Amino acid sequence: MSPKILLIAPCCFPPSGSEAIVNAKLVFAMLEKGWQVDVISSDTDGYGYPTGDAFFWKELAQVSRVVPAKSGWNLPHLFEHARACLKMSHCVKGLAWAGNAYPAGDELCRETSYDLILSRTVLQSHLLAMKLSRKHRIPWVANWNDPFPASKFPSPYGEGASAKLSSQMVKALTSICRNAPWHTFPCQRLLDYMTGYLPVDVKGKSSVVPHIALCDTSYGRLSKYPKTDDGTFKVCHTGNLDQNRDPSVFLAGLKLFLSGMHGNQVKVTFIGKKTPFVERKIYEYDLKHIIEFSPAQNYYETLPKLDLFDVALIIEAPCAEGIFLPSKTVDYLQMGLPILAVSPECGTLNDIIKNTNCGWIANNVSAESVRDALSRSYAEWRDGTLSLKASQSLQEFSTDAVLAKYSDILNSLHK
Repeated sequence: MSPKILLIAPCCFPPSGSEAIVNAKLVFAMLEKGWQVDVISSDTDGYGYPTGDAFFWKELAQVSRVVPAKSGWNLPHLFEHARACLKMSHCVKGLAWAGNAYPAGDELCRETSYDLILSRTVLQSHLLAMKLSRKHRIPWVANWNDPFPASKFPSPYGEGASAKLSSQMVKALTSICRNAPWHTFPCQRLLDYMTGYLPVDVKGKSSVVPHIALCDTSYGRLSKYPKTDDGTFKVCHTGNLDQNRDPSVFLAGLKLFLSGMHGNQVKVTFIGKKTPFVERKIYEYDLKHIIEFSPAQNYYETLPKLDLFDVALIIEAPCAEGIFLPSKTVDYLQMGLPILAVSPECGTLNDIIKNTNCGWIANNVSAESVRDALSRSYAEWRDGTLSLKASQSLQEFSTDAVLAKYSDILNSLHK
C-alpha cells in the first residue's frame, strides 16, 4: 500500500523561497509515486521569489491547507501566542502559527490514518508534529535543513554552535530531540554540526536524506530553450547575494582570469535581486561590461533558462566549514550544468564535486583559486568536454533514491 504522509512545513505553499521550493518538490515526488500527502503550510513569503502561475503548482495547492502567518505584535496576536504556548506546552517565539494550525492538523489526523508525520526545519512545525504524533499515535520524523535557531548558524551568519540559548529554547529543543523517533538532515556535515550542539544526543536516530530533484512529471512541463553557440562562455548564478554571500572574491578572481583573455568571450549573469551592495562591487571591479542582471523569476521559469548557460555558479559564505547543501546544487545538476563552487575548502560542495567530478571548487577566500577554477572550466568549454561533467551526479538526488530513504525510515518506525 502507498504511504500516507502528513507534511507540516510553514514554508511550502505558496513556494516563494528556497526552503518552500525544496519542500514543494518533495511533495510533487511523493504524489507522482502514488503516495497520499496532505500539507499544512503558511502564507509566508519566504525570500520573496515570485511564485508565478498557479497552474504549475496545482497538485500542491490541492493537497495544502494554508494557515496564515501573522506578523507584528498587537493585543490579539499576544493572546494567540499565549494560547499557543499553553496548547504546545512550550513558550518560544513564533508559536502562534502552530497553535492556529493545530485544529487543521487534528482534523486531518482524525480523517486519515497517516503512516508518518514529517515536520520540516522550523521549531513551530516540529512542536505541532510532536503534539499531533502524541495524540494520534503516528510516527514522526523531524527534518532539519539548516541549523536552528538562527543564532547557531556558523559565522558570518550567526554566532556558531556555542551560541547561548534561552532556557525556553533549550526546553523546546530537548523535547523535540527526545520525542521524535527519527531526525533527517540534507547532508552529513550538517548532521554532524547540529548533533554536536543539540541538547540531547540524536545521532543514533538520524540519517541523511538529501534535497530532491524535480520529479519527471513536473520536469516535463518546463519550457525548452535551445542553447545558441555564439562563441561566448556563459556563466550564471541564481538566487540572492549579500554581505554574507559576498561576491567580492569571485569578482576579484574573475578580474584576474579576464586579464589573461584576449577579447570579451565571457558573460556572467546574476539571476535574482539587483541589490546596491552587489552592484557597487561590480563597479568597484570594473566588470559591468561582463556581468549582467536578470530579474528574479518564479522557479519553473528560471530552471529551464539554465539551459542557455555553460557553467552554473554557487557562491557560499566564508564559513570555516561548508555545512550546507545549497538547494540550487540539485537544480544545476538536473539541468546538466557543471558547477563552479566558490566555497570553503572543507565542505559539502567540495565533497560532492570531488566524489562526482561534476565541476570545480574554488577556495572562497582566494581570488587566485577562483581564477584557476575559471581557467579550468573555460578550457573544458573551449575543448567541448563540459558535457562529460554532470552525467551521473544527479542519481543520489533522484525521486527514486530519496523516496527509498523515506521508505526505509518508515519501515523501521513501523517494525
